[in-house]
Amino acid sequence: RFVGDPATRLREDYLRALRFFRFQARYGRGEPDPAALAAIRAAVPGLARLSAERVWMEIKRLLAAPDPSGAVTLMAETGVLGAVLPEAGAWPALARLVGIGDAPADPLLRFAALFPAGTAFGGLASRLRMSGAEAATLAALRGPAPSPDDDDAALRRALAEDGHAALLGRSLLAEARGVPGDLAGLRRRLSGMERPEFPLHGRDALALGVPPGPRGGRLLGAVRSWWMGGGCVDGADACRAKLRELAAAGGI
Repeated sequence: RFVGDPATRLREDYLRALRFFRFQARYGRGEPDPAALAAIRAAVPGLARLSAERVWMEIKRLLAAPDPSGAVTLMAETGVLGAVLPEAGAWPALARLVGIGDAPADPLLRFAALFPAGTAFGGLASRLRMSGAEAATLAALRGPAPSPDDDDAALRRALAEDGHAALLGRSLLAEARGVPGDLAGLRRRLSGMERPEFPLHGRDALALGVPPGPRGGRLLGAVRSWWMGGGCVDGADACRAKLRELAAAGGI
């Protein structure tokens, strides 16, 4: 509840509407104060005055609570969520994400769960003045999760491209959104695999007499594609042999 008259407190600073839900998520027990909720509903138009940075800071803190799903549901019911995040049309998935046993209490992962699969987060991250690292994390979560039916070679390729954090996060989001399959088993498989690292560098092309420039990059890219196609298991010697073969053939 607010200290004093809720409408007065909100007119003093409309950010208090978001703080109300953050405190509800962290400390609330039982039903929230009806007078507070009524005042918040009436104050929704005032939320347009808030700076994007302040909105994102409050949302991020709210989503770091042990279970923010009830507070987010209240935000949706009072119109607050639609006012500050009109794109968040999939917010019920948050409760399912929180209920997944191996899901971390990661605010960015939880933020992604508020939106439909495939949402392009670039404009949203820019509008909320997210950091570059936050925007990059959200962008990495946008892609599809691997299939639980994928073989190890396919998972190694996916890991080589995107890394563990992105793939595990996408799998959790897929499960929260109701995608069928043994996604928990997929995460166990991914967690038990090392991320493959392409073993060649620019100096390997230079050592073969390929002059610095675009051709060396194209050659390395072709070798990497060959390495990926083989399931990311070939070592440095095999990759260097392929590089020599391609360099000698010319045309790249």
